Amino acid sequence: MAMTNSPTSTSSEVSETESVRVQVVARWNDWVQVRDPRDGSLRWIDLSKANYAEA
Repeated sequence: MAMTNSPTSTSSEVSETESVRVQVVARWNDWVQVRDPRDGSLRWIDLSKANYAEA
């Protein structure tokens, strides 16, 4: 998998009312790459636009 200079959001967005605990595996400015334990997928999340809370 090739890395790009800037992350992009994926089409598999979680609904705003659903809480999911994920593992942060990378960070780039206001973006974090997280691993979803439900299916092992990786995705980028823009923290400036996401509703999140640290565990």
